[in-house]
Amino acid sequence: MKKRMAGVLFFLALSVILRVQPECRSLFSPRDDVSTKLIELIKHAQTSIDVAVYMLTAKPLAQALIDAHNRGVKVTVIVDPISCDKFGKGDFLAENNVVVKVFDQSKAHKNFFGSDDVLMHHKFAIFDNTVVWTGSFNWTKSANEKHRENVIVTDDKNIITDYRKEFAQLLKISKPFRAKAKAVREPERPQGQQAIKANMTKNNAHPALAQAAALQQ
Repeated sequence: MKKRMAGVLFFLALSVILRVQPECRSLFSPRDDVSTKLIELIKHAQTSIDVAVYMLTAKPLAQALIDAHNRGVKVTVIVDPISCDKFGKGDFLAENNVVVKVFDQSKAHKNFFGSDDVLMHHKFAIFDNTVVWTGSFNWTKSANEKHRENVIVTDDKNIITDYRKEFAQLLKISKPFRAKAKAVREPERPQGQQAIKANMTKNNAHPALAQAAALQQ
């Protein structure tokens, strides 16, 4: 009886220990459909999402962040300048009122060669200050479907604290994202008989004069 009771108490103590131990999970692409797991985390965030990612080109992930912002989650995204090109989703996020910052190389530490040509090469996110997502996984379609990538997801409080500190440092050396100016398309000039009719209407001119004016356009 005593042995049985000791066994029960040991089991209960072990259960308590296991509950307080941080949880950690690993994911690998392409086998684990990592993007779907990431979108699920974004969907379940309730208060905040802080993202620092080198490359963000996957529209479904950007859309998930926008959806989170629209339901009241505070979303802040820091990207490397490489995500400001035509394939990056910085514009898409900024146009939908998500806070987007760009890593400012001029404010970063010098590299080994004394140059400020350094990258913001992180790929991590902090959800509700309770879960960290980190690893080699860029937020791209290729990372999900093609490349061999890894992710660690953990609720370890010490690790979360370290990542929060790093994110705060990145914010200090990042600048606001500037959306690209969209070109204004000039209206097409009417051609042929359309040009003649347009000039006749505009100038109340004789058809011959209107034709001459159209030829000069």
